[in-house]
Amino acid sequence: MPRRDRDNTSPLAKPTKERERKGKTLQSVGAPTGTVPRGKIAGGGPWSDVNRWDDLVVAAGARHGVNPALLKSMMIVESGGKANAADPHGAVGLMQVKPQFWSGEAAKFGYDLTTPAGQIGTAAAILGGAIPWVKGATPEERFLSTYYPTPGLDVLGESGHTPRMYLTDIALYMGIINAAVGAVPSPVPPVDAVVTFGRTPHPPFQDRPIPKDEGNGWDDLGQRSVKGVVLHRMLGSLWGTDTFFRGPVGALTDYGVGVTGTDGADKDGQILRWNDPLGRRSGWASGPVSGQYGDGAAFVAKFGVVAVNRDLASIEISGHQTTPLSAKAFEAVAGLTAYWADQARVPWSGFPFNPATGISFVYWHQEFTRGTGKLCPFEVVIAQTTPLIERAKAILKQHQTGASPGPGPTPTPPPPKDTRLSKVPLPAGVTVADLGRWFGPGFDANGIVSECWAREAVATGRYPKLVESDPSLPRRVFRFEGNLIIVAEGGKAWVLRLDS
Repeated sequence: MPRRDRDNTSPLAKPTKERERKGKTLQSVGAPTGTVPRGKIAGGGPWSDVNRWDDLVVAAGARHGVNPALLKSMMIVESGGKANAADPHGAVGLMQVKPQFWSGEAAKFGYDLTTPAGQIGTAAAILGGAIPWVKGATPEERFLSTYYPTPGLDVLGESGHTPRMYLTDIALYMGIINAAVGAVPSPVPPVDAVVTFGRTPHPPFQDRPIPKDEGNGWDDLGQRSVKGVVLHRMLGSLWGTDTFFRGPVGALTDYGVGVTGTDGADKDGQILRWNDPLGRRSGWASGPVSGQYGDGAAFVAKFGVVAVNRDLASIEISGHQTTPLSAKAFEAVAGLTAYWADQARVPWSGFPFNPATGISFVYWHQEFTRGTGKLCPFEVVIAQTTPLIERAKAILKQHQTGASPGPGPTPTPPPPKDTRLSKVPLPAGVTVADLGRWFGPGFDANGIVSECWAREAVATGRYPKLVESDPSLPRRVFRFEGNLIIVAEGGKAWVLRLDS
């Protein structure tokens, strides 16, 4: 079919195997593949001419939130599946996109209009609304404004056809494709008509803000927002990282999640929030940006380097490179991801695609830092990303389509007031709950022994556990720096200062 003029598009990064591992699979989008429809396509060619591009169609559709059947139907009408198709007006390739209009935008996201992947991806970006200034609220409207700009559905274009005729052809092929695979024939439905946002609960967490001065681990880059989440691996334990962040180190992430392999069963799946993803402190978490690729490259191209730490919530998962991701930790990460996706108004049906950005909602740290040699979150978490996405999607579906709202964020409640320990002036970021964990068995927030221990701990900056116990007597010994001990006996406490 002769070509019409286009306006513009906002392509994203090339489809890759890594992206497929992030949940953008054939089954998740109901794509046209497998069963081959009978008969011929436009121009008289066989269906195999277009079926061979199915993987690229699926990837582009998932990336830009466009029904793959719509993309494939457009390809049939535009080129009949011929990658070398061209017309006198300069349109080229499978989707007949004009390089003189679109190559600059395509390059921003890694698309090359001389390749089939770039041609399909660019068309998907047009229809998916990845470019803010492309007119139209639906894929069909964006298609008409860019592929067939006429003042009405029945006005002849330069091809000698009307938009209504063109849409009829597209609908015909969509019907054939969807019937062949048993897919739902309608394009992406209006989000607000099928989901309710704001019902997805934040999983329980302990709020432990890290006291740091600006310029030491964080910057004020303006009001933060959450356009996605970045998965990290600690290379350490949950509470060890908590202590590490409280030192002079220039680093700070938003969340930490405990794993049984490094933190024990009692801390398995525990969530610590070290920084507010909606505050003004942008932690030094997901950089330094260098050699970005995949979804990271797409994000930086669209929002800039400054947005990486400002507009993405960082989730540190306890453990080392090969530490298994326990079931409770898995659920905690999926729950955090689902909560923030819901807050960003990402519908479950298209997750992990974020319609507000045109990019995935889920990122790996290394997608921003590969050029520095920093690889994170390593193979175990990377291998679990697709299951994590599927679980987050299920959580979103449950709450976005459910009848009752879920609970909001539920941080661990503070300890009771008016105890002996509540009168001890604790350092910033240290809580009574921390004291109890560090003290060990027998801690009593209203006990004289615990109070005496806490005051010495604050004074010396050390929080020792029990080092000696006499099973025949209620006697306990805590040692500070080798020459200062507290002896607790008979419900009383003595501080003894000893010679070195």
